[in-house]
Amino acid sequence: CFTWRTQREAVMSNRPSPRGWSIEEFAASVCGGQSKHKAVAVIGYFDESGTSSNQKIAMYGGMVAKASEWATIEDEWRAKLAEYDLSEYHASLCENGWKEFSKLRKPIRESLTNYFSTLVSRVRGHAIGSSVSHKAWQDLVPEKIKANYGGDPLYFAAANLMQRISVWSVEHNDGEPVALMFATHTKHDARLAQLHADFLDSKQWPGLGTILFGEPKLLVPMQTADLICYELKRQLTHPDES
Repeated sequence: CFTWRTQREAVMSNRPSPRGWSIEEFAASVCGGQSKHKAVAVIGYFDESGTSSNQKIAMYGGMVAKASEWATIEDEWRAKLAEYDLSEYHASLCENGWKEFSKLRKPIRESLTNYFSTLVSRVRGHAIGSSVSHKAWQDLVPEKIKANYGGDPLYFAAANLMQRISVWSVEHNDGEPVALMFATHTKHDARLAQLHADFLDSKQWPGLGTILFGEPKLLVPMQTADLICYELKRQLTHPDES
């Protein structure tokens, strides 16, 4: 199995087209040599939210599913984006009418979110979220534990996420490695990669596969992770709206 660095270099050397990278091609690059059950390779796509301390919650959210399941919604997702001349779906931008969503009226933006939510619901996978209250992190967590995660609750949430993925894999995926794809953020990528490497080195968390970082614009499942993370956070911070 490649280290995360060599695997990432191998995958990123395949240049995706401006319109995006097909799920089938991406899955073959990530999981081709990793699983003894190549046809049922499982990939988890995750995004983060609440990176600043003035927000209530820091969290990661997304879904794990077979590559074949992710592929079932790709064409319809891209077709809907093309219908409204959008480069990608981004939940917060869509809700607030920011950037390229500013050209769309609110009813249309709401219909887009409903449409994409329906597509996500068709994927036979397992949604996973991990969150930490910024206030609880500051007031209740011992300084030693904070230091272990660079003083950032986001990395504590990421560690919990990886543990939950491992448990899910053992219980539902025969312990087979789940390839992890995170939305790329220059500030966080190296720290997440090191955290992942520490988990692998411990030999205590089976089922964690390669870690990679990608642009949501290029991969439809990364956009579903954004939507799932956004909705999970809203359920926690605004439960009356659920």
